[in-house]
Amino acid sequence: MRRRFGLLLAFLAVPCMVHAQAIDTLALRAHTYFLSSDLLEGRGTATRGEHDAASYLDSQLLRLGLTPVGNNKNFLLPVPLRVANFDDAQTHAVLHSGADSTMYRSVADFIVNTGGSNAFHDFTGHAIFAGTASVAARVLEGRTDLRGAVIVVAGTLGGNALELVPDWIRSGVAGVIMLVPDAQQYALYVRSRGEF
Repeated sequence: MRRRFGLLLAFLAVPCMVHAQAIDTLALRAHTYFLSSDLLEGRGTATRGEHDAASYLDSQLLRLGLTPVGNNKNFLLPVPLRVANFDDAQTHAVLHSGADSTMYRSVADFIVNTGGSNAFHDFTGHAIFAGTASVAARVLEGRTDLRGAVIVVAGTLGGNALELVPDWIRSGVAGVIMLVPDAQQYALYVRSRGEF
């Protein structure tokens, strides 16, 4: 019993080797300035700016004395990402009604919603107008002809998207078109989707 007590006292007598590093506000400003610099071109996915920003952060973590986990020599880990680029001059939608057809231009007349892992594909099918998002579920309830259909909604889906979209996907819907006739709401929707 005495021996254990003695080891505990010896351990407590060893001075603590933890050293708190002072915060250098000028260094923080320099890091922030570099990472937000136009030189990094917005750090967009798969760009030189993204690579440079990641390399910079990796070097700073190593400089602080941090050690990467496992057998890694750095903090850079491969993450597969996809980038979609739309040629607005070429992207369009055509609405056929009998012998008539009307073409709509990307960004000027409609927005490509880039959400979801299966969002980037061509779709075609017979259009079913479902009204506004708030009534769409009732309008389409019991419909058995949704496989391959294109659902047309007046306005955006808003909070109803969490309920409607998974049901439509399970029903085999080919695509969704949101008609947003109000210019201010349309502009807000465009801004909420980020840059194209």
